[in-house]
Amino acid sequence: MTVAQESSTPVTRALLEEFVRALLAEEIYDEVTGVAVFADGSPCAVCTNAARRTADTFGGVVMGYWAAGNPTAQTGERYGDGHDFAVVADRWVVDYFALTTVDLLESAVLDLRDPVDRRLVSQLLGDRATWEVGT
Repeated sequence: MTVAQESSTPVTRALLEEFVRALLAEEIYDEVTGVAVFADGSPCAVCTNAARRTADTFGGVVMGYWAAGNPTAQTGERYGDGHDFAVVADRWVVDYFALTTVDLLESAVLDLRDPVDRRLVSQLLGDRATWEVGT
């Protein structure tokens, strides 16, 4: 059961942004490895790590794509072979990596019901037909 389900609280932008702030506060820079990690030791710059935590907490899914198959995505090949992010309640796209690692967003939370956010999702994450459920 997820946090949102346990409390019967609907998932909102504010709730997701609070979660993102908690992830930001959790980051610890490891001077030995030169890598920022979450409290569980997973690297913050690996997009799948925050996506999985978000999806698990809010009952969402990790979605992703291979950069070569999604050339219109801004978070494409220049950042790696592919990209993962969370989708919650078939409405919210949460992309911690785009916010923190590559600095492409002012907020990690985008609302697919909002026309401005939908355009941002299209620009950053490209063609939705190329998205696949991640692991």
